[in-house]
Parts: sequence; C-alpha cells; structure tokens
Amino acid sequence: MNKRNKWKIRNLGCWGYLKASLKKNKKVYFKGNVTTVEKRSQVFMEDKWENFMLVKPSGANKLNKIIGILTKKHYIINEILEIKDYNQLMIDMFPNVNPLEVAYWKQINDEFYKDPYGNIKAYILIFDKNVSVEQLEKEKIFIRRKCGIDIYDVIDGEKPVYETSITPIHVPDKENMRKEYFVAFKYSSKKIH
Repeated sequence: MNKRNKWKIRNLGCWGYLKASLKKNKKVYFKGNVTTVEKRSQVFMEDKWENFMLVKPSGANKLNKIIGILTKKHYIINEILEIKDYNQLMIDMFPNVNPLEVAYWKQINDEFYKDPYGNIKAYILIFDKNVSVEQLEKEKIFIRRKCGIDIYDVIDGEKPVYETSITPIHVPDKENMRKEYFVAFKYSSKKIH
C-alpha cells in the first residue's frame, strides 16, 4: 500500500477510505504555474504562545460542528480568530510542501471555498493552556473523520493526473506548534469569540 493510501486510512478510517475510493474525485484544471507561489516573509516569534487548531477554508462552513465536537469533549477554547489572507498564510505555514502542490491548493481554495461575498474564510481556535498538542493531534483525526476530507484530481496540462486532499483542519506537531502559532497569529484579522 502506498504512502498516500495509508494517509487516507489514518485520516478517514477504513470505512471512510472505502467510501472515498468509490466516490469520484472533483476535477480541477490548473491554470497557474509555480512562479505564482512565492515564499513569504519572516515571522517574529516570542517566548509565549498557545496551542491552536487551524480551521481551513474547507472546514469554515463546519466551524460550529467542529466547535461542538470539541466542547462536547470539554475542551476550552479561549479565542476564535478569523484569518484575513489564508492563501498567503498557507505559503508561510507550509514551507516544506512542494510549491506546485501549494499552487494547486490555492486554486482549489479560490474555486471551491469562497463564501457568497468572494472571501476565503479560515479560523484559528486558541485553546486553554491545559490542552496538549497530543490531545489536539488525536482530535484532528477524529474531526477529519467526522467532517470528511475533500479529494481532488488536478489536471495540469500534459502531466499525469495528480491527486491532492484538502482537510478541514490542521494541527501542528509539537516541534512546529510555536512557529505555526505566530504564522497564524500574523494573519489573524479579528476576534470572533
């Protein structure tokens, strides 16, 4: 079994993986090129940060469901912040991802996840200091299974069809939590809660 299928099973569960395998993926015809994606600015990091969960554009319409799942399990969310420019945040937050894949994600966000006003919504959920990264990583898998993952076939000229996944949430691992907190905070615009 290849790495991609193992990732799907872990994030969707066996039943979700089977359903996703039988379902036809949405098709995206890539219009850009890699030069449209550029690495962004430095991020200033302080010593104090908090554990967080990023609700991506594909999860924005499920924000209440995600919050409901977390509060039902007694997680305390101290703040909810709206992201002002998710496509730029993505470039800074995921610097190790192939720039071509980031360009695909950007186009998918632009085509599929805009609200009626043309905005791409995303949110940061900032948790109580007693919530650990390990707890959030466990909930990440649970929420992905409950909310689903959108899978796309990207058609880029003559290249073979490329499959990519858009998950509703992201939780950094322990090593990246501090850095990604400051990236996310840099792009936050207003407090929702």
